Amino acid sequence: MYSKLLKEHASRQTQQRKENDHRRREAIQALGNYTDALADTLNAGVSMVFTNERQLQQQARMLNEQTERCVELTNQWLEMSKKLNGALKELGMVGHYCKVIEGDAREMAETLRLAKERAPAHAD
Repeated sequence: MYSKLLKEHASRQTQQRKENDHRRREAIQALGNYTDALADTLNAGVSMVFTNERQLQQQARMLNEQTERCVELTNQWLEMSKKLNGALKELGMVGHYCKVIEGDAREMAETLRLAKERAPAHAD
């Protein structure tokens, strides 16, 4: 009787160990699958972040180049406007100088006319 109980007990323990080992293997497998899925999810997110970062860096580089070009063009426009302003000032000076010369010429013409009127007429 005791030997039969002892055999049954030993048999049940062996069966429970087998079931526990089987459950442990299933749990380890499930945990492995879970960690793989979690790693894949995280890697996809990290990959997306790196892709976005690369795109942002490229766009920042392009924006920086465009800004530098815009600064260059602005400086060229400023230089051209300074030259144009100088040329307009020179034209203004030339115009003023022409008016002064014209005034002097009129004054001389008036002086010559008056001198001619006052001069005695010569008989030829």
